[in-house]
Amino acid sequence: MKDSQGFGLVGALMATTLMSIVAVGLASTFKNSFSLQSNLKFRSQSDAFLEEVRAVLSSEAACTNTLQGLPLNPSTTRNVDDVKTAAGVPIYTKTATYGDNSFEIKRIQLKDYVHDVGNTGRATLAFTLQKTGEQNGGPSEIQRTLSVRTERNGANNLVGCLSLAKMADGLWSRVPSSISDIYFAPSADTKVGIGTDAPTAALDIVGDTNPTELKVSGSGDVFLNLGSSRNGVAGPIITSDRTRGNLSTATPVQQGDHLLSLNPRGFTGSSRQAASKLDFIVDGPVSGGDVPSSIVFSTGTRSQPASNVEERMRISSSGNVGIGTVGEPQAKLDVKGGTIRGRFECRRIQGNWSLGPSEALCAADEWVMSGGGECQSIATGSATGSGFLHESRPLPDLSGWVTDCFRHDWGAEGIATRAYGVCCKQ
Repeated sequence: MKDSQGFGLVGALMATTLMSIVAVGLASTFKNSFSLQSNLKFRSQSDAFLEEVRAVLSSEAACTNTLQGLPLNPSTTRNVDDVKTAAGVPIYTKTATYGDNSFEIKRIQLKDYVHDVGNTGRATLAFTLQKTGEQNGGPSEIQRTLSVRTERNGANNLVGCLSLAKMADGLWSRVPSSISDIYFAPSADTKVGIGTDAPTAALDIVGDTNPTELKVSGSGDVFLNLGSSRNGVAGPIITSDRTRGNLSTATPVQQGDHLLSLNPRGFTGSSRQAASKLDFIVDGPVSGGDVPSSIVFSTGTRSQPASNVEERMRISSSGNVGIGTVGEPQAKLDVKGGTIRGRFECRRIQGNWSLGPSEALCAADEWVMSGGGECQSIATGSATGSGFLHESRPLPDLSGWVTDCFRHDWGAEGIATRAYGVCCKQ
């Protein structure tokens, strides 16, 4: 038998082939990895570039300097040379490189104009960015877009604009993807609009469905915290605006319209039911600057489903308060279906003997709850035997009790009377 030493020719060829395959695989892997990193960097830097441009054009002066005079037409695309600052100085120009010299601006175009109302509209400002240097696979160009709110003159030329951030810009996720009705208007007083691209408040929500609902949920405590820091007596204000008609053509509210309802609910195990209710309801004719209204307090009962809330108390526009009444209370305090209970401090008082009416008076902070009186003969000093009370009543302002006596035989002998009462205070 002959011993073999080292590799034979076939073994050498096989080893060389295997090493070549491994080398090619590693090279391909490194190339793909480098290409992926390059593409991710390109996208990341282009996104950062777009946010820089958006910040510049959030100034109305900068946006107007950049696009002023361009015709606004839905079917026309207009080329733009550069992006200018509020002072009119070019800051982003075509063919210049950005993103650590990784890309240049190939095109800037204003397109896709949509007319809204009056002289306002919306358009898209598109930036076509091109890679510089080695391409390393992947797209050599990428497009980034901004939404701008526009204002035009009678000749349909742009005279004012402001950049907006909307859902289609990728700042929010969209379900479904066709939705593009959330807008962000960065400025000195940043505003966000939902359903409107012209927000007039920090958060402006305009709904076109019935009902339009703003919902906040949490697995723990949920707080609505209104903070205010100002030099003055007024604090945070919650305002409810109610009209008839629609958003564009408002008409006056009418008697019986609910201006606002607060409706706390509780989960019963199968559904969420109203537990109580606070309503603000127009309770009279509306004219000029006058909207008369009542405040109605309602609660559920233990014997009925919680959804069947019942009115318990009402404060009317006339200032009357009704407890247990349904509808307009008929007095300053109108109580039906029960009594008022409370804790009072009471004492007994009495007046002086008098041949005329006698008064027993309470203190200034008291009112009389009940009272009475007695009669006495002046001649004999006997009580009640020779006279009777023909008057025994509270004073009109409840400040005391008054009594008066007559003789049984209507004789000349005088009959004196003395009043007494029970005075109370809370």
